[in-house]
Amino acid sequence: MKNLFLLALLFIMTSSVRAQSVLACTGNNQIAGALQQSYTLGESFIGENTVDATVSSRGFQQPEIPIFNLRMFIEGYYLGGGFLQSVIDPINLPLLADSVSISFIDTNLSSAPVFEKKILLETDGWASTRLPLMLFGHSYYLRINHRNSIETWSKFPISISTASTYDLTTP
Repeated sequence: MKNLFLLALLFIMTSSVRAQSVLACTGNNQIAGALQQSYTLGESFIGENTVDATVSSRGFQQPEIPIFNLRMFIEGYYLGGGFLQSVIDPINLPLLADSVSISFIDTNLSSAPVFEKKILLETDGWASTRLPLMLFGHSYYLRINHRNSIETWSKFPISISTASTYDLTTP
């Protein structure tokens, strides 16, 4: 009976850990110059969900460097004058064009990306996202995927710093 109880308890604990999400009740957010650090108290980092422009993390929030800025135009959505057509939801989200996936590939060109994330591209061609601290101070190739365009890579590795910008609209 004791073994059955322990087995049931172990099953309940492992099944709840896989599906559990943390809503932070304690933690802090600190900004010093261009760096921002935020954290919550709880369990280890499990993953991140993005719905529209809202990002929520499951588990312990990892420190991030502030922003990676990307500027690009998607040919089929280009209206001219530096603006893209709003495709996601022109009525409710008129300033958002579409989403793209970015991946950072190690300079030894290993097949698996070091980090990848889906980001929202605004109608002015700019997209911004936070990157994990593990990328800071290293160089990576940038790979951009869009659901209806050709995969694009940076010609040279990009050095990730506190204010990294990659602009595909200038030669």
